[in-house]
Amino acid sequence: MEKIPTILRNDEFRQLIRDDLDFDQIKKLNTKKREQRITDGMTQLIVNTVNKFEAHSDYPFWNVVKLSRDFQIKVATVKGYKQFQETLEKNGFKIDHHYRIPIGTNKGKTKAVTVPERKIEIAVKYLKERHLVVLHNNHELIIDWENPYIFQGVAIPSRVRISTKVMKDVCDEVLEVSEQLYRDWNLHLRLDSAFQNDGWMEQDFIESDFGRLFGTGLSSLQSMPKEILKRVLNGCYELDVNTASLVILTEIHRRRFRVSSFPAIERFIRLKTWIREEVARSLEIDVSTVKTAFTAIGFGMRSNTKSYFNENGDIEVPTLTKTFGGDFRKSQEFLAHSEVKEFWIEMKNLFKELSSDSKNELSELKPSQRVAYLYQKEEAGILRSICRNVGRNLVVPKHDAVIVKKSIELKDRIKIQDRVHEETGFKIELSSKLLNPEGT
Repeated sequence: MEKIPTILRNDEFRQLIRDDLDFDQIKKLNTKKREQRITDGMTQLIVNTVNKFEAHSDYPFWNVVKLSRDFQIKVATVKGYKQFQETLEKNGFKIDHHYRIPIGTNKGKTKAVTVPERKIEIAVKYLKERHLVVLHNNHELIIDWENPYIFQGVAIPSRVRISTKVMKDVCDEVLEVSEQLYRDWNLHLRLDSAFQNDGWMEQDFIESDFGRLFGTGLSSLQSMPKEILKRVLNGCYELDVNTASLVILTEIHRRRFRVSSFPAIERFIRLKTWIREEVARSLEIDVSTVKTAFTAIGFGMRSNTKSYFNENGDIEVPTLTKTFGGDFRKSQEFLAHSEVKEFWIEMKNLFKELSSDSKNELSELKPSQRVAYLYQKEEAGILRSICRNVGRNLVVPKHDAVIVKKSIELKDRIKIQDRVHEETGFKIELSSKLLNPEGT
């Protein structure tokens, strides 16, 4: 859960989002503190709308988030839930009181709350007005290497300073529809630290048990939504490992098995653009949907397409069918396509064999987790190698890509690929793409 920015923890803002009371009329200090905590709880729910991990799985809307028991205890810190929930509803928040207690292997489910768009509009307007006041005059992207984060021996920048122009463009935007509101809220919330700190955005990281590097906090460039990142780092370049999951998993399999042949996967690695376009053309759907489906297959998505009852008794729509907008027929046509069928069979065999072969060494993990561990451990090694070889050109690492400040020519990308091969044993291919708001 992301922290509420300090700029939103004051009575001026609290009053703006409370329709049911006047803070100036509260005379007792304890009462005022209690109402401040309740209001900060409301603000936390507003902030949670930009965190995909706080989105409620039952709703496809960006402004519906979880309302868990732990949240009400730890964040709202109100004795009993009734007053907090009543306050939410008085201020336009809509609570779905349905929940399920975890029993055995059943995960359970929290309550859901719909955050009013009007409250988010108020927050965006408030931040915009404050940000215009503190707008600084810096004109270039600056990378701070003074105190880098050390990722197993590899230095990663700990601060990035973005340009005034980017920040001014954000302030000058006009709100339109719901999606525009979501983007603007994301922008202002995530850029708040830049506005408050002369354009500097702190880059904090943690390493997962599987070896991956994760950016933390609202100012993290790594976790920033792609559409926003393209604007914030406009003019930088993304250096991406092509078909990373397929290249890494097939190489892991070759190292573990004497016989390792995946012709359909290898064909996709060579011809991915043509194959995606061919499948999209024959199914009469967007290439982006096909790309999403193939990417999900590469990470172990199941091939079932029919809705089913899960262990909690709820109807579950399979991931594949969701990818095609709930269109069961299209998802079946995709599965049956000649360019997909053999590819998927090979991917299932690849996952099954790797999971089985690593069972003894990773006995504490579930089958799917074992493959994820093998993949992410090697992916992290490749990432470190790339970061080391791009040097001070690095802006921020992702998982299977890095953002760099200046373009890297083909001959230099090939040199990096060769160094990665020498250091990790993986033969990768890097592609370069300019980041800009109009790009894909």
